[in-house]
Amino acid sequence: MDSFSDLIKEIDAKLDNIEAEKAVLLYTRNLAMKQASEAMDKAEKTHNERRVLHYVLDERSRNVENIAAALNLREMIVRNILLSLREELPDM
Repeated sequence: MDSFSDLIKEIDAKLDNIEAEKAVLLYTRNLAMKQASEAMDKAEKTHNERRVLHYVLDERSRNVENIAAALNLREMIVRNILLSLREELPDM
């Protein structure tokens, strides 16, 4: 029985560590999202450009069809916005 108790304690300790790391990662992600949003506000972007960039950041998807459907935009508009953003933000 002691071995099961020790195993459960070890698992609980690891879960606690994972939860703590998750909290730090979520805080860091939220901070990055906030700074990205502030940078977009300072840059003179159109409403649709900001919407597309927010979608890409939130959903981590650059799929033109998915973005167009989610934001109710034509695919050509999304494609042009993504090309423009890639020129300005090569790491995107």
